[in-house]
Amino acid sequence: MRPSRCAGPETTHTGGACATSPPHPPAARSAQEEADITAFRFTLGNEDWDNAVPRVVGVLAGAALVANHVSAGNVSPAQETSEAIGAVLAALCLAMPSVEKVVRDADPGRGRKELSQSIEGSAQIFKIADDGAVTDSLRTDLAWACFSLLKSTNACTAVVVRGDGSAAACRGAVGEEALGGLTQGSGDGEVLAAVGRAAAEVARGAARGGEAAYLPDRLAVGAAGGGKWALVPRGCNAVLVVPMGPQGWLVLLSEQERAFSTKERAWADAVARKLQAQL
Repeated sequence: MRPSRCAGPETTHTGGACATSPPHPPAARSAQEEADITAFRFTLGNEDWDNAVPRVVGVLAGAALVANHVSAGNVSPAQETSEAIGAVLAALCLAMPSVEKVVRDADPGRGRKELSQSIEGSAQIFKIADDGAVTDSLRTDLAWACFSLLKSTNACTAVVVRGDGSAAACRGAVGEEALGGLTQGSGDGEVLAAVGRAAAEVARGAARGGEAAYLPDRLAVGAAGGGKWALVPRGCNAVLVVPMGPQGWLVLLSEQERAFSTKERAWADAVARKLQAQL
């Protein structure tokens, strides 16, 4: 009997797809905490500035150490010891952003690995619905959801599909076949309608029975009928679908196999519940 590819106790193997059961309370709390942190970063923070702060602190600390050493004249052994400790701390501040990036790349559950510069068979799209059903507050939440999922998980595409099959938001790599010649410069309504139809096809094909579905590799995607899904570019190798009740689905794609860890799937579930309450 062929072993299941599903990872973790929260998943079961059914027809090539990994059905994800609701996360245990600790996982749900962890996902919600990370969602709150990412919401803060989206509204107030900037990753480039976040990385620059420790480096600036390290440079200033190093400059202060040099200035203090030059102005001191005769340097005592105690001062030499304190300066050595200060130099080590300044070096740690300078190196910390690079160390954090290496750790994130090594563990997908701690954030996104390096995104491929181009994904075969795809076009980059970023659209948010601007119709009477979408308030300004909801638009902000949709923008945050797409940003947070692409920034802090291994998703290269995030699509929020409403129950009627139209897309409320889309960001990332979309299969060229789904667009039918449309581009980022085309009208929002046309692009979101085309993406919504293609994403709804993926959701209905993968998440049968109304449960979340995780297709961790190209073999699982093909077994679920992914060869006919126009939304999924040739360069994508994993699919995650999270139902939002009658309000629709959250569809995530990744160019990496086994891209979504248990922690990331719990986070996607938390984001989907947040959007479900507003759609």
